Amino acid sequence: MEDKNKLLHSDNDNSVQSGNPIAADDEMFEKYVDGGDSDSVRQEGATDVIYADSGEKEKDASNAFEKDVLQSACHEKSEGENRKKLFKKFKVKDIVFLAIMSAVVLVTSSVMPLVVPLQSTVFGIAQLVTGLQLSIFPAIALSKVRKTGSMFFISVFTGVIQLLMSPAMFVNNIVIGLLLEAAVAIIFRGYDKDAAVFFAVALYNPLSLPFNYVYNLIIGNEVMTAVADKAPWAAVGMSFAVVAVSVIGTLIGMRISKELKKAGVLKK
Repeated sequence: MEDKNKLLHSDNDNSVQSGNPIAADDEMFEKYVDGGDSDSVRQEGATDVIYADSGEKEKDASNAFEKDVLQSACHEKSEGENRKKLFKKFKVKDIVFLAIMSAVVLVTSSVMPLVVPLQSTVFGIAQLVTGLQLSIFPAIALSKVRKTGSMFFISVFTGVIQLLMSPAMFVNNIVIGLLLEAAVAIIFRGYDKDAAVFFAVALYNPLSLPFNYVYNLIIGNEVMTAVADKAPWAAVGMSFAVVAVSVIGTLIGMRISKELKKAGVLKK
């Protein structure tokens, strides 16, 4: 038995020394495995770190995206709820802007006293010469401050100054302002739509024609009512002219407002 074992061991050694390919392959494989353990483990660890980092980045990106979507949805919801509100709170800057626009209306309407002597002969002459002023600037004001009550504020601000000239103008302003606000609230639910702004501003000046006639009729001022009674067709023609000027002025004012918003001059 010992001789046989010695013989086997000597054969194996001889096979290695003699370049036996099977033994050489086994030996190279063992060296490769033994020498490559640390490198393969290191590479696998680095790969795991890369995958972990990329997974965390994807997770962070996903969380950031979900957060942005949630914030956008909340913002849209709050804007939608704000639009649905009929009565919105006025800020100080809103009142100041409406007051400034009202002052501009009064300053640019200073030509009206020049035609006062013609009121007893030409029906609606005062409304005709102030039609653009009473439509362009209120349109700009309402295009910015789209809140229920904005037109009434303009009526009050302009009416207070007009009260010094004629009580009838003050009363007409207040009544017309209230009626337009009620109509806009019922029909449009506020000034969010451009149609609501156009509706209120385009009718603001023309409505003063029938109101002035009724007011003078009530107080018995026959001189002012006789103008329309003597020449009814001329009064109708002047009424259409006042409406046309007011519509044109309203469109101009809304256009100016849009251009100012695009330029960043007129902000919400």
